[in-house]
Amino acid sequence: MPDDLLAHQNLLMGLAERGPVLPMRFGVVAPDEDALLAQLTAAEAHHLATLRRLDGHVEVNVKALPAPDSLAQVLEEEAAVRRLREEARRRPGYEASVRLGEAIATALAQRAAEAGREVMRELAPLAREAAKGPDVQGCTLNTSFLVPRDHSERFRAAAERLAEERRNHVDIRFAGPLPCYSFVGESGAGG
Repeated sequence: MPDDLLAHQNLLMGLAERGPVLPMRFGVVAPDEDALLAQLTAAEAHHLATLRRLDGHVEVNVKALPAPDSLAQVLEEEAAVRRLREEARRRPGYEASVRLGEAIATALAQRAAEAGREVMRELAPLAREAAKGPDVQGCTLNTSFLVPRDHSERFRAAAERLAEERRNHVDIRFAGPLPCYSFVGESGAGG
């Protein structure tokens, strides 16, 4: 199955390099060829409009997670966390450790969320559209951008710059260019 998934992804990537595609998610099954053709025919106008909208574009996915090495900075900059750490040192115990851990986790998530909002403000103007992705545990941002193919390097350079500038608050990860999974719509081929 992993080989099939990789083959599916590679096929879509190759097709997307040649022009717009309506990517079907891996594992989509039709009862038979006639049912598939009937569905495609019934939605032909929608599919053609989507292909025109996607023409010349790629998808770039951006995720933001709390930076893994920012604990020292949180302890330095967050008075409430410092206070809880001192309390835990003075009166060690399970409850003090839990309160400290929760405060640290909250501070890390808040910093990553704010950095994620900054990333959105800066990257959104470089894209035609943005689509919020599904919630991913630990991510404060999971958004895909529909980027003009001829601007994808500019978009990537901006994302890399943002990742470097905010590395103490957020770990920014991006994937792309990808086939435009997030922009085909629920009734499209990817739905």
